[in-house]
Amino acid sequence: MEIATIHLKDLRNQEHYQFQKEFNGLVIKHTAAALGIEALYTTYMPLLGNEYTALNVPGKSALTDDLTDALRDTTYKGILDTTKAARNHFDETKQAAAKRLLVVFNAYGSVADKPYDEETGALTKLCFELINTLSDDIETLGIDQLKNCNSKTTLSTR
Repeated sequence: MEIATIHLKDLRNQEHYQFQKEFNGLVIKHTAAALGIEALYTTYMPLLGNEYTALNVPGKSALTDDLTDALRDTTYKGILDTTKAARNHFDETKQAAAKRLLVVFNAYGSVADKPYDEETGALTKLCFELINTLSDDIETLGIDQLKNCNSKTTLSTR
């Protein structure tokens, strides 16, 4: 088998490691001495081990507090549901406020379903935008939890 062209920079982490592992298997099969790459191979082996170690880092931080994230998700969903329900409120002022707020909420998509760090960034930006542009609408609907975006108990992280 011959590789015509490969751009290692275009490979994802797991793909890159698999390529390196297969390359290492070929070197072992044909020996570094026979290939004339002994010195290079001696340098290469610890790097392959480092790559393996790097790929086996847990995907979730040990510092992530699942309860805080669950509370944050529940709070976000509660505020969103309250805002959606207010579209049908008997008070036209609340209906109008809900419609304006939902334009911003909808622009961010399903925030609570995003990976933890992405959710954190989206909520920070969402809260900033809502507080700075639609503060009166937040007051009108009584969803003041948005104003505590930097609190553990509401929409933000630590």
